Amino acid sequence: MSETEMIVSIVALGCGTGIACSFLSTIRTALTRRLERGKDDLLAEIRALRDDVRQLRQQNNEVILSLDTGLDHVSRRVTHLEGTQREGTQRQQPLPAAPVETSVELVGTGR
Repeated sequence: MSETEMIVSIVALGCGTGIACSFLSTIRTALTRRLERGKDDLLAEIRALRDDVRQLRQQNNEVILSLDTGLDHVSRRVTHLEGTQREGTQRQQPLPAAPVETSVELVGTGR
């Protein structure tokens, strides 16, 4: 190999290496951007999920409060009805009958 061929091959090798490094740098930059975009998308999804969970917790608390209020209402209503029923039975309760004496006679025993 002559000196000229060696110089040309060294320059070609240097240019090829520079092109390869530039190509790899471009790919690295593109992958980094894609990864960052993916992170942004992932963070947006996580934020949306957190909002959904917060809304579900709020709805859950509202349902529990509503159920508790309804239960209190039913409990007060039952207590009121039981009190009304007690008052009604006390008013309508007949006087106790005079005690009746009964005798039991056993048949076939001679007693």
